[in-house]
Amino acid sequence: MNTAIYVRVSTEEQAKEGYSIRAQIDKLKSYIMIKDWTFYKVYADEGISGKNITDRPAINELIADIKAGRVGNVFVYKIDRLTRSTRDLIDLTEIFKDHSCNFNSLMEARGDYLRRTVLCGAKQNGEDSKEIVYQKAESRSLF
Repeated sequence: MNTAIYVRVSTEEQAKEGYSIRAQIDKLKSYIMIKDWTFYKVYADEGISGKNITDRPAINELIADIKAGRVGNVFVYKIDRLTRSTRDLIDLTEIFKDHSCNFNSLMEARGDYLRRTVLCGAKQNGEDSKEIVYQKAESRSLF
């Protein structure tokens, strides 16, 4: 099973705080050796925000390689290096699942992160709905 490393930093500040591209790659490669996985390739988006995947060449190349069957395991330092978008995270995990590609994060368990992400999204959705209901009720009382 070929393991692809995906790394990203969006700012120099992140690089200084220990999230540099080189630091991520070194830690991930060391862990790959310990796990006896087969290293395939590094995909790096440097200086690019994680807010979406459309403007990130390396992640799009990674997706193409997954769909082509060249990658069977995606390994990231932290899940937020992959994406900061809940929608993109859901879409990416569906791509992984549809192409029998595993997904691993060095710093957190995937299930825990996904559960927290979904709960945060549900909480925000509930708060938005509550605000809409409140605004509608308030506007009706004004008439």
